[in-house]
Amino acid sequence: MEYIGLLGLLGLIGFFVSSGLENKFDNLKKSLPDTESRIAQDEKIIADLQKEIERLNFILQNYVTQGDLNNFSYSLQQQIQKDFQAALKNYATISGVKELERKIDSLPQIPDLQSLQQKISALEIQISEQNKILAQFSQQLDEQKNLNAAYEKRIKQLENKIGDTTPPPVPELTIKNFQLQKNNQPLFTNSAAADKVLTTIENLSEIISFLKNSKFNKKDNFIRLIKNYQNNIQKFADKVRRGKFDEENFSEEVSNAFFDVLKKYFLATLPVSIYRGKNENLEFYSEFLSKVNKYLAACHVYTEFIEPKKIMQRSDLEKMEIVKKDTAQKTEDKLIDEVERLPYFLDYLTDDEEIERCNFDGAMIVLQFNGGTK
Repeated sequence: MEYIGLLGLLGLIGFFVSSGLENKFDNLKKSLPDTESRIAQDEKIIADLQKEIERLNFILQNYVTQGDLNNFSYSLQQQIQKDFQAALKNYATISGVKELERKIDSLPQIPDLQSLQQKISALEIQISEQNKILAQFSQQLDEQKNLNAAYEKRIKQLENKIGDTTPPPVPELTIKNFQLQKNNQPLFTNSAAADKVLTTIENLSEIISFLKNSKFNKKDNFIRLIKNYQNNIQKFADKVRRGKFDEENFSEEVSNAFFDVLKKYFLATLPVSIYRGKNENLEFYSEFLSKVNKYLAACHVYTEFIEPKKIMQRSDLEKMEIVKKDTAQKTEDKLIDEVERLPYFLDYLTDDEEIERCNFDGAMIVLQFNGGTK
């Protein structure tokens, strides 16, 4: 039984050494890197001690298992006790254990992580607020830079204006303002699409509204002219809606009928009146022309430009009415002195699907050499 007790004691020592000390030294090794060398030496001693304990355990286990206690002599028992004492002495030489434990106890305490997190959060809030303030300052700085740039630009403009004696351009209304670009699509193509087109040509609300709101003393004359045109357009539109035009030649017949109304009640009077009235009230006639041009463009009406102060060409005779004016300068013979109305056109489709056009002649004044006599 004594040997069994000794066996248990040795086993307990082996377990304590192999588990408790190894775990503690592993932890110390991680926490205190500066003692790695010392720990390595102590671990070697522990390993040697474990081997010695295992050897003693093996010897005792053989005798106990075989029951051969008689052969287990007193001298062998003394040797085991001697070896065991040497092993304990070797374990006692692990001088670093106590010292390391004291170092661990003397280490600074780890601050409260929750408290640190709260401080970090508070600092993050302060940083965020500071960033907002900086962003506002940056925006204000950019705005100030833009304002300064605008001031500098304006100052330069004023400086240039002071140094420039050229008078500003005077607004004017010339025959160029009457130009209208060609629309490649004929206005009337077939009866199926006619109703939408009729709604367009009947819409004179923008012109009438402009005239009614104007303070020009001659506006009533133009209102009566537009109303008269509007009445005739509505009569034309009613005929189209009642199917009074030949379906086979629909585009040609309807386009010519519409253009006849446009020529008689609109184009024959308005363009020349606007052109001649420019010197009387430039603002009114310029705005009036813009409304008229917008309406005509919606009706697919277009012009061809005839340039004043150029020698008249033979082709001009085909689309312009000419008023002759005498000149004593031979070099001015056949010179286009003034264009009062551009020629107006409207395309349509023939029964062969060819594009032809309705036309309304323009009007111009052409100089004619009188041989030097008055």
